[in-house]
Formats: sequence, structure tokens, C-alpha cells
Amino acid sequence: MGIIEQETKRLSALTKQLLLLSSLDQKNLPVEKKTYSLDKQLKERLFSKRWKLDDKQMELVYELEQVEVFADEQLMEQVWDNLLSNAIRYSEEKGKIIVTCSKKDNQIFVTIKDNGIGIPEEALEKVKERFYRVDPSRSSQSSGLGLAIVTEIVSRHAGQFIIESELGKGTKVTVVLNVHK
Repeated sequence: MGIIEQETKRLSALTKQLLLLSSLDQKNLPVEKKTYSLDKQLKERLFSKRWKLDDKQMELVYELEQVEVFADEQLMEQVWDNLLSNAIRYSEEKGKIIVTCSKKDNQIFVTIKDNGIGIPEEALEKVKERFYRVDPSRSSQSSGLGLAIVTEIVSRHAGQFIIESELGKGTKVTVVLNVHK
């Protein structure tokens, strides 16, 4: 029964991700931008992941400058959920995740850094493609859609999504958004 429940949850999550990606592809999903507190949204997402962090005895460090952003709040929530879930999923027990949010000139920088397994250099751009997995043997952990969704949402906000990683040392992802409307 436990396996069936786990597979049901996995398939449900996969279906939701496919529907979101399909809507983004078809441009059916309107980007409803408004001004809101990005640091508050990030804090809420961090606290929603608290139990997963505690489960793996991970340390969370965050430094969030008070920043207002003009973006689609629901879509950006999906971005932070996907990036934080990856940082947790691919980090070892007792690992560390550092989240920062800052504003410089007319740009906002959100960085999520982990000290997990890392991504091979040749796969850094491929991980943004649909269904791509660095290690297919870990297929039960990921659908391979999360970073494709992040890439599309950030692109729809005229932002940048940057991935830096070193195998065995961790990954740093940065989302750059423009401040203005």
C-alpha cells in the first residue's frame, strides 16, 4: 500500500508539472504580474520545506533583503518550490543550503546554493531540458521537468536562470529578475 501511495503522489506531481509546462508552451497561461514582497514569498517557501530539511538534518542559512518585485506570484512560487526541492533532494544528510535575495541597480538576484552532489559540467545546460536527468537510475526522485519549468517561467518574466555546479561539491542557481514593470 505504501508503494502504491508513493507512486500515486509521484504521478500526480508529474501530471501537474506536465499541465503547467503545456500551458506555458501554448501561452494559454497568462502571466499575471503584480508588485509583491519577494523576500516574504521566499521565507514562506523556505518554511514550507522546513520538515524536509529537518528530516535530512540540513542547515538552512538565508539572508533576504526586503525586495518588491513585479512578477506573477503563483508562477514564481513554482520556481522557488522547484529550486528548493532540488537543493534538498540532491544534498546529503546534514548538508547546508544558503538562500540569498538582493537588489542591485534595476535587478533582483535570488541565489540558492547547496553542498550536494553537483552536476557534471557537460550537463549544466541539458538539465534545463524536459525529461533530462543527469543520472537516469535516480528516476524515482525526479520527473526531469522542474528545471524546464523554471527556465520557461523565468524566461516569461524576461529574467535569467543561471546554474553553476561542481561535481561532488554542490550547485548554485541564480535567478535574475528586473525590478521595473
